[in-house]
Amino acid sequence: MGLINTTVIYPLLTALVLIGSARALWKDQWATTRLYLVGIGLSFGFLVGYFSIHQGFSASHINSVDRLFFAVSIAGLTAFLFHIWITRLRRYLLMPPATFIILYVLISPLLFRLQLAEAVGFILGTLLIWTASGMVWTKISHSHISNTSYVVAALGSAIIISLDGSLLIGQMAGALTAAAGGWWLLNQTQKRHEPLGKANMVFLQLLLGAILTLAYFYAEVNLIALLLIAFIPFLYPVCQRAIAISGTTAPLLQSIVTGMISSIPVLMALWLVWPEQSLY
Repeated sequence: MGLINTTVIYPLLTALVLIGSARALWKDQWATTRLYLVGIGLSFGFLVGYFSIHQGFSASHINSVDRLFFAVSIAGLTAFLFHIWITRLRRYLLMPPATFIILYVLISPLLFRLQLAEAVGFILGTLLIWTASGMVWTKISHSHISNTSYVVAALGSAIIISLDGSLLIGQMAGALTAAAGGWWLLNQTQKRHEPLGKANMVFLQLLLGAILTLAYFYAEVNLIALLLIAFIPFLYPVCQRAIAISGTTAPLLQSIVTGMISSIPVLMALWLVWPEQSLY
């Protein structure tokens, strides 16, 4: 029960309360303020889960999961700059340096053990995958499809990382799923879905990328499985087409269609990492 509380209940309730309050108190005329508060709700929701799960945080003796806290801080600052920088070019100039800084914070201890060519290859390869996936997440953030797709991606990463690598890092992905799930649940109560906004999606996708990176470099989770998770936002046109063919206008039914399509890479990843022996 303690595992469920720290990974799901605490971050979910925190996100629900903060985001729900923002949506109730600030109406359409305060849309910008509301998006700020939604971002705060998402970040606090995750951090409540983070510190509930990882109670041994230390700034002096930093381990792999401690580094995730610094990644959250950088992702939050990047999202804030996205809020205040209106020019599209300036916004997209933020992504590569922010991604590089988070990546360096996460894996810097490992780089010194590698040859220069290996270290450069790891950094460039990870940056390319992470930036490409992040750009797509940001581009589709105006659509309600991105809300469901992201929750599926975060949930899938939690299951896959827990099965194939580290339960602790998997719990971090679970806390991220719960925080984002708070926004998703609130959206299901509305007549029309509300987009998350580019800045908030920047925060979420940077955090998901950080968790996937930790899983690969520190827990040696199957690379192909993680790449399948990173591929989920690229299914956006397929989700759009499927919803159009179905002809449904109900938000919940559209979420179900999106969730089914977004689950395909997750199921493929699960097939790759499922243990050969019984889990019991």
